[in-house]
Amino acid sequence: MFEELRIAEPIKYALSKAVSEKKISHAYLFYGGDEQTVEKVAWAFAAGCVCTSEQPPCGVCAHCRKAAQKAHADIIVLRSDEASIKISHIRQMQYEISLMPYEAEKKVYIVYQADSMQKPAQNSLLKLLEEPNEYAIIILLAQSKSGFYPTVLSRCQVYDFGPAAMDVHTRQLTVSFFESILQGDMKDSLAKGATLAGEDLDQVTKCIVSFLRDALLYQKQQGNVSTLLINSENEKLIHKIARRYGGEQIQKTLDFIFDSRLSTSTNSQLFMQAVYCLLSAR
Repeated sequence: MFEELRIAEPIKYALSKAVSEKKISHAYLFYGGDEQTVEKVAWAFAAGCVCTSEQPPCGVCAHCRKAAQKAHADIIVLRSDEASIKISHIRQMQYEISLMPYEAEKKVYIVYQADSMQKPAQNSLLKLLEEPNEYAIIILLAQSKSGFYPTVLSRCQVYDFGPAAMDVHTRQLTVSFFESILQGDMKDSLAKGATLAGEDLDQVTKCIVSFLRDALLYQKQQGNVSTLLINSENEKLIHKIARRYGGEQIQKTLDFIFDSRLSTSTNSQLFMQAVYCLLSAR
């Protein structure tokens, strides 16, 4: 689906699976990274949403051809000519969403520079997200997620296209680290932790946090979360982590990681040893 695009494999996997299994959420936030690449991802994903073939997007049906030409009646662009997206823009979108799709079974809105929304516009958007209908999908494109209300973020599937999301090597090392801990091999776990300590600590912590976050979500939703996982291509590992640890132990580890990230003098080796101790404790 995104073969020609240089984006992180977990994002490719999650979005492709959502389309192929027709388990598409009502709202997404794509942020960070190269704007042109993220835009191409949004349009490819939108094509998959409106395509009616058994393996969407097929690339040959009328829906896909129109999407490729950015001329599909049910893929609507919201882009402000002003400095920010106003509440009037969101209200217009709200009205249009109340109308049934013209050609396809779904109706997709791609909102450019969504992080330019001020409070009134975000409040109006929040009402839309709180009361989704069965055919409307909203894709928000932004450079950062920091300007969005937490309540808006909580109602979107959020994907980070920034540099950290591209570090497949760190992710693979993190997978190996978790697998070693789950196998109870202390020597190997510490060795792999030491290897991770030699990587960029910010990216390492993001990877570890993403797996623990997925495990908590897996526990709360009792496993019915395939399209919601950040590391969806490692769902079997997520399942093992979720079964091995209680929510309290995971949260304790997350608290330690977040507290450590606040410090500018964190020792990488000691940090990874502490993470190992927290995760290996019974």
